[in-house]
Amino acid sequence: NHNFEGFEAYFQPIVDATTFQLAGAEALMRFSMPSEEKEGGIERVSPVEFIPLLEQTGLIIPAGKWMLQQSIGVCQKWQKWIPHFRMNINLSYVQVMKSNALEEILNIIRLYGIEAGNVGIELTESGYLDSRHFQKLWNGLKEHGVQVILDDFGTGYSNLHCLGDLEPNYIKIDRSFVQNIQNQPMNQIIVSAIADGAGTIHADLCIEGIEDQALELYLQQYHPTYYQ
Repeated sequence: NHNFEGFEAYFQPIVDATTFQLAGAEALMRFSMPSEEKEGGIERVSPVEFIPLLEQTGLIIPAGKWMLQQSIGVCQKWQKWIPHFRMNINLSYVQVMKSNALEEILNIIRLYGIEAGNVGIELTESGYLDSRHFQKLWNGLKEHGVQVILDDFGTGYSNLHCLGDLEPNYIKIDRSFVQNIQNQPMNQIIVSAIADGAGTIHADLCIEGIEDQALELYLQQYHPTYYQ
């Protein structure tokens, strides 16, 4: 695996929607390689291209474990300045189905000596809600105090009834629903329904894609817990 040369962990900030203090970050895998067009240059490869390739080849399993180690290691360092800093990490369906992801996550948390509640695992429910592997992982994370997060809710085959079944710690609303939401009544209805569902099951709500103050002010009506 060439010691994961070319792979990097980037971190997108998550802020408290009330205090605007930094609450945590989402870890994002990035990959770059030498440019074929420019000597000595670097070409950044889109995750849309390299993540499916990693999944198809099964290499997402070692790469995902590497990402867990990088992310939780950074979380440990940042907690020296922000004691309750939380790190969110995405898990691929391949990791869920074909590796012992639960054991790996718990072992890495123990290795770095941080509280399980300061680690969040982001999963999308679309495509494998009925999978016993998914349910085992989801329940195991909750039992050990790891935060479980429904990512990109509403973009796939999401059903609001699954919120009550899964009882996530919090729900993330994809940025595609909030870009220009002021002029899109259907997206207003969708975001409102998801926010109401989160409130009903006492789950936190994170809204992604906040890029200006006017949008943030508009989104306050949905009472989010976090912005990203």
